[in-house]
Amino acid sequence: MTTDRIPTGSFLEEDDKVYHQYAKDGRAISASSLKVFRKSPRDYQARYITKEIKHKDSPALVLGRAAHALILEGTQTFMDNFVRIDELCPSFGFINPKTGAMYGETTKAFREAKTALEDAKPGVNILSNEQWDQCQGMAEAVRQHPIAGKLFEDGDAEHVFRKYVDDEPFARQCKIDFVADTGSGYTTLVDLKTTEDLETFPRNAHRFGYPEQLAFYRDLFVRTMDNGCGCHSNIDVVIVAVEKNPPYKVAVANIPHSVLGLKQQENEHNISKLAKLWDHPDVFWPTGYEGVQSWFVPEPQL
Repeated sequence: MTTDRIPTGSFLEEDDKVYHQYAKDGRAISASSLKVFRKSPRDYQARYITKEIKHKDSPALVLGRAAHALILEGTQTFMDNFVRIDELCPSFGFINPKTGAMYGETTKAFREAKTALEDAKPGVNILSNEQWDQCQGMAEAVRQHPIAGKLFEDGDAEHVFRKYVDDEPFARQCKIDFVADTGSGYTTLVDLKTTEDLETFPRNAHRFGYPEQLAFYRDLFVRTMDNGCGCHSNIDVVIVAVEKNPPYKVAVANIPHSVLGLKQQENEHNISKLAKLWDHPDVFWPTGYEGVQSWFVPEPQL
């Protein structure tokens, strides 16, 4: 693993590829990589150390990045980094010569054309027509929401916070969606999430580890801003969740300080476990399933 020290500080402007590379080569941990470790240390080892697991972007991740760019950083940043696929159709074989219309997005011809485009334009972020329209719909819905719209009016978007803590062999890092200036004397960290359904979002938020993620963000924000001596209670954390499909409903949820405190205790416990394993990259790390599992229990009798 690479041990060279990397830039630290608050409100760093850093390219996404550089940011993610620091986690991939083991020089930093993030809330995402810690989530993998929490699930299974062996999974973390296989993804970030031995590289047995290869990361691939899913359509949901691409859509999420595009929505973040448009909502958090504005139209110009979005247009500079994403392109609608029908704008590129004539040159890369997306058009069915028999019908004059674009191939369906699930067809083999469409997939082959998209692969040719990606090979010709490496690094380009391609959105389907549906994804493009979804981004526009989500952005407008957030702007129209009475609370979410105001949260994103004034503040700083997509900045990196990074710090070495004590004698840990890696840096801690996060990229906070939005640090809002609400004029209330409190700092508000805002995390934007896209979701299929607001009704199931609270349950899925726990399953996806959002409280742990945002506890990590809050703690690192405090550490980088004042050497960790500040008061976490002055930092509010909220999630803005927006549905991916019409009518693009939006909800704002506050995460209580008590929850964030408990989740950060869990984070610290797992970071400590990771640091202890760090000096043993060549042995199999625990999977989390070493004992006998109690998966099958009798159903309660009525």
